[in-house]
Amino acid sequence: MQLIHPALVSIAFSTLLNAWMPAANPVENLPNSSDRAANVEITSASDSTSSKQNRLTATNNTYYFTVTLPERAGRGFTRLSFSEQTDAAPVWFDLPNVRAFVGTPNATGRTINSDAWIDETGTIWVEFKPSVPAKTTVTVALKTRKPPTASFYDYGIAAYPEKGAAVYVGNGTLKVQ
Repeated sequence: MQLIHPALVSIAFSTLLNAWMPAANPVENLPNSSDRAANVEITSASDSTSSKQNRLTATNNTYYFTVTLPERAGRGFTRLSFSEQTDAAPVWFDLPNVRAFVGTPNATGRTINSDAWIDETGTIWVEFKPSVPAKTTVTVALKTRKPPTASFYDYGIAAYPEKGAAVYVGNGTLKVQ
């Protein structure tokens, strides 16, 4: 019975936290399940091509999250959030050295000044200074402090306009072997 109690507490806490997150961060335009990964691409520094299923085999410690910011009535976007949606051990990114730029890992454009931090829920935040226009393809390069444990890491990604509620961008999955 003593072993069951901590497991039930853990499951209940996880369920409540997952239910609370959408209420704490309202998200507009949640696509249906067939559209979820349409706007997110993840590659590692060693990948020569991107994966259409948003999966990769990580052989390097730098991961590139590429998103196309949605159209939003002419408003710019000031932040992206990356919420890990798996029960795997968290990936510890080197947040002071996060890089953001316009374009893709294979076609980099101008650098975007940015700050990154992690909140108490484990969500990674990247703030752009100045804001980035809608429909812009942005890549955020995140390097890990140490190689992550072999697993699948699912992230839900949302974009935050200068004013108003967040816009769900899509899901991305890191496959680390």
